[in-house]
Amino acid sequence: MTHDTYILILCLLDQMPDKSQGNDVESEKNGRVHNESRGLHVSLKPQMTKLCEVLLLPDNVKTMVDNFLEYVMNNHHFNMESVSILQAFQISLIWTAASLLRHKVEHKASLTLAKQYLNFDCNQTDVDHRYSLLRCLKKIFVYRTGTYNDTSSPKASKSLNGISCLEVAREVELFNIDLSKSIRKIQKK
Repeated sequence: MTHDTYILILCLLDQMPDKSQGNDVESEKNGRVHNESRGLHVSLKPQMTKLCEVLLLPDNVKTMVDNFLEYVMNNHHFNMESVSILQAFQISLIWTAASLLRHKVEHKASLTLAKQYLNFDCNQTDVDHRYSLLRCLKKIFVYRTGTYNDTSSPKASKSLNGISCLEVAREVELFNIDLSKSIRKIQKK
């Protein structure tokens, strides 16, 4: 089980680990990770604004990008070990936020524009991978923030606090299936 899958499960249960519990070393590590995430969030906002401008996104999509970025940075940890991975994350976050509003963004064209105008160096594979992860977080974001109410989904009205271990196992299985489907679908584009 990957770290992102573990965090997804915790989010499904609405039981993010309490950073105030545990030993001092763990608390210090959690505090450092939170501070790094907060610093990254602050530094990403102007970069995301520039990318949104290059892609000529409307204001409602820009607002959704800000909201989704804040949610992801506050609730999830993504490995950003290199500049190109960070750039891939930025583009995929915009794709995901735009899809929440059903706004079409041409994936290949947006990557080309980011490379041309902002000197992005990420590759399509890295962007597709980050996008598949963020797509899996999309419904959780929607349910937790109340941004969109999908009444056709039986899970929309179900409280996430009462999920059993069997349901969590099923959610993990569905997450992995969805992730695989997302990767295959993206690779076809």
